[in-house]
Amino acid sequence: MISFKNFFLSSLALLVGGSLALSSCSSEPGLKPKTPTDETINKNHDLPSKVVVTLARGHFHGKDFHGNPEIEGVKIYNANLQTITFESTPQRLKPTADSPKVFVVMGGRNPEKTPLDPVTANWRDDSFGPSTVAAGLWQYALIVKMYAQNGDEITGQFATPEESRIHQMFFIPKNIRSTRFGDQSRQFNPDYTFMNYYYMDTDPWTTSLHEVAQPLKERHASDEEIDAAQDKVFKGISNPIGLKGFVEFYEPNTAFDLNIAMMHARVNKFIDGNGKTSPFYKPSARQRSGDDWNDLNITIPFVVYGHAYDDSMGEAETYEEMSEMEKRILDKLADAYGIAQDDEEGRKTLFMDLYNSLWNVKPEDINAGIHL
Repeated sequence: MISFKNFFLSSLALLVGGSLALSSCSSEPGLKPKTPTDETINKNHDLPSKVVVTLARGHFHGKDFHGNPEIEGVKIYNANLQTITFESTPQRLKPTADSPKVFVVMGGRNPEKTPLDPVTANWRDDSFGPSTVAAGLWQYALIVKMYAQNGDEITGQFATPEESRIHQMFFIPKNIRSTRFGDQSRQFNPDYTFMNYYYMDTDPWTTSLHEVAQPLKERHASDEEIDAAQDKVFKGISNPIGLKGFVEFYEPNTAFDLNIAMMHARVNKFIDGNGKTSPFYKPSARQRSGDDWNDLNITIPFVVYGHAYDDSMGEAETYEEMSEMEKRILDKLADAYGIAQDDEEGRKTLFMDLYNSLWNVKPEDINAGIHL
């Protein structure tokens, strides 16, 4: 005979078990789906108190972007490597006093190429690199690193499997205008055809395509094997974050402000069921209004001071020996940095920076520099 106590406990167990089964199976008809977690309520990362943004002019080795080595002896304009550090203030993140106030670059578009949409550029094409993707005459690596108040680097917190799915940096050009050396009447449409940014994030975020390929090349692996290994770590299309990428500037004699803004999505950053993300310059209306934008928001002035084909220094070794072409280049560079026409000391310093950029690169440093 079953006692009432045992009957009651058995019935209670069945009821509880059935209830748990129903609550855990949201796909049953008529049951309410589980509400997605709002990731912005309890953030699983620190907020940056310091941000270091590095811009490195470079070139490609196959799929590997290689930033040119830093130039010694420059005082104002380092053509190969520029860095701005932002630190927290009661108002917002601001550039430190010893940081440059502007990134100065060269631009121009290869007339034989049409810029491709970075969202759809086919990384898996064996010829990815200058021959299929890069339409600009120069490419620049753009790297963002973040640090906590105690000085610890926290960049990797945004690249974990969980956080990478809800974070995406956007690179939005604003206030585009001609410099005084450009067409003052020109109107610019601030879309990605003015410039292109290609996400080059990897997993793990600390590796590089060069680091992946180099040991394979040393043991003479096939191109197919190297491509497969690089493709495995490359996340710039499938899961772009914006911790590193490369950028091209197609319009010389222009200036603009680049807003770098981190989106922290409430659910995830993908805008459809196929893993598509918003382009680098244009978050969706839903993302703008519904997601969180407080993780990172900084603005960097840029000047595309000259055309990469036309504006190159000649043979002058002293300020006094400059040709008319070299004087024109120096005028543009001085204007980019706000150095007055009659500031001869500042102009001489810029001349030496340009001279060092051409002639003060040591042969042993050629393989140095940043790899994405």
